[in-house]
Amino acid sequence: MKKNILFSAALMFFSLASSAQTAITFDSNDYESITVYDKWEKSPFRTGVLSGNVAVTPNPDLKVDEAIGVAPNTTSNVLALQRSRFGSNTFGVRINLKEPIRMTKQLQYIHIMTYLKDKPVASRLMVIGLGKRVEDGWNWQTGEEEQFWAVTNTNVVPKDGWQDVVVNFKGFSYSKEENANSGVDIYSLVIVPDVRSPHADDADWVAYFDEIVIDNNPDKRFSTDKYTLIYDKDATITRPERSINNVGLVSSGVTYTSVPTKGKVYSDNTLVSVFSAKAGSKVQPTYDYTGAWMNAYVYVDWNKNGKFEYSVNEDGTPAEGSEVVSYNALQIGDTWYKSDGTTTADGNTIASGVPPFTIPADTPAGLYRMRYKIDWNNLDPAGGSSIISDGGGYVDLMLDVHGDKVSVSASQLNGDIVLASDESALQGYLTDYAQPLKVKDIPAPGFMQNGFDLKYGYNVNAIEQLDENGNPNWILVNVPQSAIAADGTYTIPAEYMRGSQVGIKGDMQQAYEYTLKIKGGKGKGGVLYDGQKYKSGKKIFVSQFFTADDVDAVDVDGYKAKASLDAQNKIIKVEYTKSK
Repeated sequence: MKKNILFSAALMFFSLASSAQTAITFDSNDYESITVYDKWEKSPFRTGVLSGNVAVTPNPDLKVDEAIGVAPNTTSNVLALQRSRFGSNTFGVRINLKEPIRMTKQLQYIHIMTYLKDKPVASRLMVIGLGKRVEDGWNWQTGEEEQFWAVTNTNVVPKDGWQDVVVNFKGFSYSKEENANSGVDIYSLVIVPDVRSPHADDADWVAYFDEIVIDNNPDKRFSTDKYTLIYDKDATITRPERSINNVGLVSSGVTYTSVPTKGKVYSDNTLVSVFSAKAGSKVQPTYDYTGAWMNAYVYVDWNKNGKFEYSVNEDGTPAEGSEVVSYNALQIGDTWYKSDGTTTADGNTIASGVPPFTIPADTPAGLYRMRYKIDWNNLDPAGGSSIISDGGGYVDLMLDVHGDKVSVSASQLNGDIVLASDESALQGYLTDYAQPLKVKDIPAPGFMQNGFDLKYGYNVNAIEQLDENGNPNWILVNVPQSAIAADGTYTIPAEYMRGSQVGIKGDMQQAYEYTLKIKGGKGKGGVLYDGQKYKSGKKIFVSQFFTADDVDAVDVDGYKAKASLDAQNKIIKVEYTKSK
């Protein structure tokens, strides 16, 4: 039996006792004292004009969070701070510690259980560490000096419920080897709930904090966010010489490709890129990356629960039920593994590609979120803390695990959209998956086609395009009027004939007959409309929403043209005047 090495997933709790180096709670006396803090020298909280409101109060939220099935915080008492409009953006609550925290060159993480129901907008949270250096020559410091400023990587959103907020910090040491006489002792932590300037707010508001833990674990104790990232989803790249050019999948001889958003670390391509595969089939992920000394990881949310769960066996292969499906470098101990269990000399594997993987044979047909991540030796789908500075990134898209047939149905008023071959109705019409289908648009008398909308997926009748996890029920494609042939036919491309259902909704518009009249220009000129050229006196059939902006006047040398519409008399006028 294989032994599993577990890596914490997005909604996994970890024990305070087993992982904490320092823990501060407010049910017990784990701290020396509490007060308010503001770095601004002229702050009324420093001059004595205002005293600030901070206190230990009853827990404002003991309810069970439906997303995780338990109450995130069950303590009786928590720390409350009134965030004042009269302080600066560094105004926060100061917690004086019973025992100092030693800050070294090693990265440490502060976890803060946070309740911000009344916070006006999403913004970053900051922790300031007050203390002094312990090396010789620094005894002039008093312990009131700001030694670190740790800011969240992402905005912390207002939420009616507890959330685990994580920041990291590390210090500088003058010693090559750290010892009892090197580093910085932190005597107080200041939690700043909102780094924005408070003066724009209309009112004060209250922030609650609890169960503050300092340890070496970067993962949140729990999260109800979907498909979390360690940085904001709108973060921009900082290493333009390194880039993800595309990601792809080779499946049953077909190569699918998705191009990320230029300049962004994260690309949400879930509404524009769908890769296809059959349950039980072996597929090959691909990517094109400019750069070196990086690694690639691929994930699929098989159970559709809004997170990528991951664990590996001691031989470096994904464990049973793990949703990391392929990677080309993961260091376990002194050995670098690939997802197929083979080893590599080091982590310089980005050019080697990733191993193929097999779609589980019992996977139900449906759309599944898939993530490609370029990172350095980090299995966490949210990414490592250096993913941006290293030149990595993410691309999310959808994987269609499909059957053999697609059901096609059409609905419209004032006409029909039918099967082109025999003009039979399209109601539950079964056809082969990912094969082109020719349809025909037949407007009723007095109407004309104006293109149609096409949806493909597994729940095309759902009102909302996105499900509770933010994944599409259906992909929308607009087929414009210009794409439909003069005889009303249109061949739906294979890439739109996917999922289990294709729904077509026609747009039939009332038709009008306009006459084109030309004035000036020595009788030359005319208009271009819908790809055709019309001369003076010609009839043009248009929809009820037609305007003069829909036509382009034909150029005549030495003249400039202006088009106008006489809707009452159904006339299109084009007047040519001599150019100056």
